[in-house]
Amino acid sequence: MPSPDIPAAPPSDAALADYFAYLRGNFAAVADRLGGTARDFSIAGRPVRVHLAGSELLHLARPLSHLASIRDDSPSGELPLEIFAWESTASGLLPEPPSWDLRNLLPRGEIAGLSSAEFAVNFTSDHCLLAMFQRSTRRAIYWLPRAADLPYWETAAPFRTIFHWWGTTFGGQLVHAAAVGKCGRGVLLVGRGGSGKSTTALLAVEAGLDYVGDDYVLLTSDPQPTAHSLYHSAKMHTAFLRATVPHWQSRVAAEIGPERKSLFFLHESRPDQVIRQLSLQAILHPRVTTHSAASLQPARASAALLAAAPSTMYQLPDARQATLSFLADLTRRLPAHSLLLGKDLLSGPRQIAALLDAERTYRAA
Repeated sequence: MPSPDIPAAPPSDAALADYFAYLRGNFAAVADRLGGTARDFSIAGRPVRVHLAGSELLHLARPLSHLASIRDDSPSGELPLEIFAWESTASGLLPEPPSWDLRNLLPRGEIAGLSSAEFAVNFTSDHCLLAMFQRSTRRAIYWLPRAADLPYWETAAPFRTIFHWWGTTFGGQLVHAAAVGKCGRGVLLVGRGGSGKSTTALLAVEAGLDYVGDDYVLLTSDPQPTAHSLYHSAKMHTAFLRATVPHWQSRVAAEIGPERKSLFFLHESRPDQVIRQLSLQAILHPRVTTHSAASLQPARASAALLAAAPSTMYQLPDARQATLSFLADLTRRLPAHSLLLGKDLLSGPRQIAALLDAERTYRAA
């Protein structure tokens, strides 16, 4: 028995494989007792299947529902991502803890010293939410003891860590950003929380632009930078909502988080504007100002990188050098602008539309 003062060694691949298989068996037992559901999606043109045991976590499929697909429409030979998600309270079938322990946790739920080419592991200790991913099989575990302890952010953006790991298997990158546009072309809105990117994305929908995401999107870079939708959920401060777009109050699905933000599922009210992907033409960093109307100012690539990278790297596990390299390449390839937001809230989306129209005219010429 290791001393509590001496962190245990990280688990071996064999120990991880054994526990992964054991948890798959626990999922099967819960599904056998309570019933199981499978939902199929297409994300970034790739197949994803979410297996849900029981009914306690069924609501996690809602933010992905705009990406629903038919099982048989998967590209030939494409190995699907399969997520096995369940909780234990309803069934009473609580899995045994792993033979390795979780005392060596880092701030984002990583296990210190764990370096495995085959498995990724994350444990959110405040909620006892365990995520595991086996890279060779594209299979993932998503488990917690009680659905009541599910982190509030998972209601809007479930399986975020798993999608992050999965994206790296095909050169994709999950990014803390928003993406909106028109006619298949769009902009990436980057910045830390409170910079105005989510508000700008929602007001862009109000102005008639298309929407890919307001908080997390999946990026690919080849053959050209593209933002792919993960969630059709969107959030806005409730007080701001009531003051600016009060007619949206009837669309609020819930209020979540300590800030009591209003949560929407946009595809349910604006299905024609929620789309699967946009070809990126520029990176915009929104900034709140006291100006009367919004304006655009050219920005350096380094400023765009500084706006995009820190919040992504802070919020995702195992998001360090590879993430920084991906975003550095992206900011070198796309023009960057500061979007100076004004009191006329719809002037921001108008600036975005004008930028995309100008870019389209330039390329046509």
